[in-house]
Amino acid sequence: MKSKMSVNKTGANFIPAKADYQQWADALIDKGAFSDDVSSYRELRPLKMLFKLLSEEVRIRILCLLQESELTVSEIQQILNIKQSNLSSHLIHLKENNILQSRREGQHSYYKIIQAKSEFFISLLERVLAAARREPWYEKDRELRDAVITKRRENVLEYFQSSDRKQNDSAPGQVMDVLVIGFLQLWRGKRVIDLGCGTGRIARLYALAGAEVVGVDNSSEQIKKAKHIDRITFTCFKQPDTVRAVSYVCENMEHTSLSAENFDLVVISHALHHAPEPSRVLREAYRLLKPGGQLLIIDLDQHQNESLRVRFGDFWLGFASATFKGWLREIGFTLCSYQVLQHYQCEEAVLPFIAVAEKP
Repeated sequence: MKSKMSVNKTGANFIPAKADYQQWADALIDKGAFSDDVSSYRELRPLKMLFKLLSEEVRIRILCLLQESELTVSEIQQILNIKQSNLSSHLIHLKENNILQSRREGQHSYYKIIQAKSEFFISLLERVLAAARREPWYEKDRELRDAVITKRRENVLEYFQSSDRKQNDSAPGQVMDVLVIGFLQLWRGKRVIDLGCGTGRIARLYALAGAEVVGVDNSSEQIKKAKHIDRITFTCFKQPDTVRAVSYVCENMEHTSLSAENFDLVVISHALHHAPEPSRVLREAYRLLKPGGQLLIIDLDQHQNESLRVRFGDFWLGFASATFKGWLREIGFTLCSYQVLQHYQCEEAVLPFIAVAEKP
């Protein structure tokens, strides 16, 4: 029977320079880098393969960059300042050996570390990358990566801050029918938060239905418009005493200052495809929800209409259902329903979807 292998802290102190990977594997075993005996060298194949791949420092730097973020080839090249041909060669090696995976998004390819590997392999890789944090290049690379992510956010924010921009109701999927369908699908509890609320269209619906609503958006211009519309809605038209105006917060929806487990419902409507890192927004939604609380998402199914980047400030060309469901599962959500609305096409091959998930 093969024994289960796990890496002890000792293994983090070894990064090979060049060469005899079989001897290095032997040395790791002798030094107690594994908690159990290894019955055959066949079990060490992933170990030796990893050592060989990481014998070049630039590959370790690439993996450190991709440990927390998905990046394009041009973004990685910008950070590491190396020729694209050299970078492509390293990425190909890492991808062919199932360390990295890529996905096509319009004209760009995004790379990230594959998580669906053995517990042993992931544990070892994490320890190698942890050891790399002591290298002199690590902090500089991290700062440059953060600058790239910040630039993504600024590009999106610039679009939403523009005062001459038309109301985004004409963007694909922004059909009142779609919003009402999503609204009617879900109503539980009293405290609701709308992440990426824009001008407050969805937040206002829940407030008028009697919920206590918080709207979050990183665009001060959008929140200014939302408050103006609210003043007209809640002042000029008589509302029941139970109806309260929306409270707005100007913050990044990837990381808010709001208390954890404080909301019954999180709504994210047509905001995720503007987020540089959508999975971080979903993690924040999970943090904000009470146990048993639900997440309602209205967004676009994956498409290839590049014009939406310029016309509506889209960062992502929608989302593949498998990718989206994978994010929810990894974060800890239980998916309740996922529906692509085939009859609400607003642009050629651009369809909205509605997803409902629950925090256990």
